[in-house]
Amino acid sequence: ISKRLECIAQYCPREFSRKPRSLSDYKDFKATEGRQFILYTGPVALQEIMDDQGYKHFLLLHAAIRALCSSTLLPTMINFAKLALEKFVETCSRFYKLTFLSYNV
Repeated sequence: ISKRLECIAQYCPREFSRKPRSLSDYKDFKATEGRQFILYTGPVALQEIMDDQGYKHFLLLHAAIRALCSSTLLPTMINFAKLALEKFVETCSRFYKLTFLSYNV
């Protein structure tokens, strides 16, 4: 994944405030880097690396956040995002350790 992110960084437009970097630096990521990963680079970086179910699970989060970030947010998009986020949280325990699940999720 880190190699893919470094490759993507070569083609990242300057409109992004930060270029993607290795996941080994994730503890130092700024919020904009997390946002960029969820909205833009994550779907490309994770494709064909994660197993199909895990990738689809990530795409639930991606699609929900993408819908909520839309400049033309419609009520149907809000409902879609709500359902996608609920499904994401409901199924988290299949993909992540129980310590991931907290009141913040």
